[in-house]
Amino acid sequence: MIDIINSDLSLKEKIHDSLFNDILDGTCQPETILHEKKLMDKFNVSRSPIREALIQLCSEGMLMNIPKKGYMVTTMSMEDMKHLIAFRQALECTYLQWFSSSITEEAIQKLEQHLKSLDLSHQEKTALEHWKLNSTFHLILFSNYNSPFAYAKLQEALIGQTRFYAQDRVSRWSSSVFIDPSSLHFAVLDYLKQGNIKMAVNILKADIEDIIAV
Repeated sequence: MIDIINSDLSLKEKIHDSLFNDILDGTCQPETILHEKKLMDKFNVSRSPIREALIQLCSEGMLMNIPKKGYMVTTMSMEDMKHLIAFRQALECTYLQWFSSSITEEAIQKLEQHLKSLDLSHQEKTALEHWKLNSTFHLILFSNYNSPFAYAKLQEALIGQTRFYAQDRVSRWSSSVFIDPSSLHFAVLDYLKQGNIKMAVNILKADIEDIIAV
């Protein structure tokens, strides 16, 4: 049962995050079928928030709706991941090259505050926590380009990429816990401060690709 007291998240969002994390940490393996009725019993809620959460997970590529059967956890191959990484590199690095002049001092400060908070904590993070923190850096940077459509596409790509990372960790090390010093993020920030956009782009590209080598 979900505890909905004293929470800023809606019921649908809490169910979504719970299922999302189950998929990331391997509790729900690829090709597992999820059923609305069983989830209603599990979370002790009505059908509406369950269905809304499942529909959102389908839109994020985490699930596939199979009529008369339920919602199947989708799989992601290394080939899928390579295409995602190529897409992110093209999107984020090109936008940084083209629109670097729109990155304000205020944006630099937001990135710096975000990284300082991570650097001070040195705490282990769950897969979902890691996704949110890693995504925040890239989304803060990308938000300067004033392109809602491209921003939404980046969000979708980040979800898929972190899902692959989490599931790969589970399969290789039986762990979904992350300790992430964000060293490449600090390097991107340093070059942005120096106005060296070429190096910032190179480091950003390496950071996006780094997930395969981890």
